Amino acid sequence: MVIFMKIKHRRFLSKKEIKKLLSKITYKDLRSFLEKARSAEFALLDNDSGIISIEGTPSIIVLDPDFNKIVPHLAVIIYKKICVDLPYVIIDKGALPHILNGADVMRPGVVEISEDIEKDQIVLIKEIDKKIPIALGIALFDSKEIKNMSKGKIIKTLHYFKDNFWNIGKQLMTK
Repeated sequence: MVIFMKIKHRRFLSKKEIKKLLSKITYKDLRSFLEKARSAEFALLDNDSGIISIEGTPSIIVLDPDFNKIVPHLAVIIYKKICVDLPYVIIDKGALPHILNGADVMRPGVVEISEDIEKDQIVLIKEIDKKIPIALGIALFDSKEIKNMSKGKIIKTLHYFKDNFWNIGKQLMTK
C-alpha cells in the first residue's frame, strides 16, 4: 500500500535552528553547504517527518521532530554532488525495479560493496550501469559480514528515486 505524504506547512529556519541542525549533521560537505547558505527552508510533512531545502535544493530528510534522525536527500547527492563519498553498494539490473518500488536491498542483488560500510550507517544504493545513486538506506551489517553472506536483507531502504520524499522535494525546488 502506497501512502502519499503532503506538506503541512513550510517555513524558513531561524539562525538558532540552523545552528542546532549544524551540530547534528555528521556529513562534512552537507554541513559546509548549510553553513554557506543564505537560506534554508523546512517543510513539515503530514507524517511528522520533513524536508529541509538549502538554497532551493532538497537536501535533508528529517525523520523525527527533534532533528536527531536526518538523512541526505537524493537531490542534493545527484544535483549538488554532496555526500557522494558515502559508503555504497551497487545493485544488479534484476534488483533495480524492486529498489525503485521501495524494497529493501537483498544480498543476491548486490554486485559490489564498498569496504567502509559499518552497521547502522547510511549507505548509497547505486545502479550498475552508470553508478548513479538511486536510493539511500541503513546498513544492517558491516562490509565484511555482507561479503560473507549469500542471502538475506542487508540494507533497509529509507529513500529512493521517485518516492514521496523525492516527489515532495521536487515541489520545493526553486527554478
